Amino acid sequence: MLGYLIIVTATLAAAIWFGIVSRPAIHVLAESGSPRATKLFPLLAIIGTVVVSMLLTSQLEQPTTTSALITIGIWSAGIMTQTVVDTSTRRLPLSISHLTAIVLAVTTLLNTPSKVLSIASGALAVTAVTLVLARLTRGSLGRGDVHFSPLLGLMIGWSSPWPHLPAALITMWLITTVSAALVTLAGMALRRLDRGSTIPYGPFMALGTVIAVATTLGATP
Repeated sequence: MLGYLIIVTATLAAAIWFGIVSRPAIHVLAESGSPRATKLFPLLAIIGTVVVSMLLTSQLEQPTTTSALITIGIWSAGIMTQTVVDTSTRRLPLSISHLTAIVLAVTTLLNTPSKVLSIASGALAVTAVTLVLARLTRGSLGRGDVHFSPLLGLMIGWSSPWPHLPAALITMWLITTVSAALVTLAGMALRRLDRGSTIPYGPFMALGTVIAVATTLGATP
C-alpha cells in the first residue's frame, strides 16, 4: 500500500507541474506549424513523465520524504516536456528550464541543505561541459541546451552527493554521447541523416541524466 501511495504522490506532483509548463510548450509547438506535434504533445509528455516518476521513485530508499517525491515529480514533468518539444521542434523553451530549475533548487535546498555543495557542483559541471561542447560542435548544441543543463545537473547533484558526484556525471555524459552517436549512425544507415545533419541533443542529455539518477538513488546516503 505504501508503495502505491509513494507513486501517487510523485505522479500528482508531476501532473500539477505539467499543467504549469505545458502552456509555454504548446505555444512553441504551435509556432512550429505542426498540428500533429501539438496534438500528440500532451499524451507523449504525460506518458514519459509518469514512466520517469515511477522509475525514480522505485529507486528511493524507504521510508522516503514527501519533498523527495515532489522533487522527482516536478523534475520528471519538466524534462519530459522539454524532451518532447525538442524532439518535435529542436527548441528547448528557456522559460520551462529556468522555472523548473528555480523551483527545484529552492525545494531541494530548503529540505536538504546538506546537499547544497553537490547540487551547485552538479549544475555548474553539466553547464560547463555543455558550453564547451556547444563551442566545439559549432552549432550542434544551442542556447536551449546550455540553459537546460542546470536543471539536469541539479538533479544529479541532489541524487549523488559527494563523493559520488563525479561518477554520476561521467555516467550521464557517457550515456548521452553514446546514445546520440548510435541514433546518428542509425539515421545515416537508413539515409534519414547525412554528415551535415544535426539532431536534437536535449533528449539524449535527459536520457543520460535519468539513467545516472536512477542508478544512484538509494545507493548513496
